[in-house]
Amino acid sequence: MVLSEVEYTDEVFDGKDFNECSFYRCTFIRCSFRGADMKECRSEGSTFSECDFQGAWMNVSEHKNSAYTNCQFRMANLFNASFHGCKMTGSMFEEAKLSGIMIHGGDWAYANLRMHHLKKINFRGAKLVQADFYGCNLQQADFRKADLTNAILDTATITGADFRGAVIHGVNLASLNLRGVHVDLSQAIAIVQALGGLVEE
Repeated sequence: MVLSEVEYTDEVFDGKDFNECSFYRCTFIRCSFRGADMKECRSEGSTFSECDFQGAWMNVSEHKNSAYTNCQFRMANLFNASFHGCKMTGSMFEEAKLSGIMIHGGDWAYANLRMHHLKKINFRGAKLVQADFYGCNLQQADFRKADLTNAILDTATITGADFRGAVIHGVNLASLNLRGVHVDLSQAIAIVQALGGLVEE
């Protein structure tokens, strides 16, 4: 099934079968997809604003240049889902299944990803301003050239993570276990200063 350039507002699609459906340049505003079967679906250039995907099955789905802003993905299954250049601003992922999720850039500002297992996830070049990674397992995650301004990493595990070239203004890395963490020179200086050290030539 292919949906192209359709627009829906305040519609309910709970439990509907969208298995292997393609959404091309579609717009959904405040729509509900609770429990919907969206396995292996594809979205491209589509917009989902304030939509509810609670309990939806979105495993092995693929999304390109689409926007999922202020959406709810509570308890959704996103196993092996991929997001290429997508705007996920303000979306919530409480208790979602994110195993194997693939992220290729995009805007994840203000997204709530707290307490998730995100080991080895590639956030390279992504916008993660004020994203919430509280308590996450971020071991060996790739944050190179990402914008982590004011992101929340409190109690997160970042062993082996790579932050080189990332914007980390407002991120309290000094409070975390930095064993094996990759940083560039300017970041290392900022961390030392945050710990009260004096950097001198």
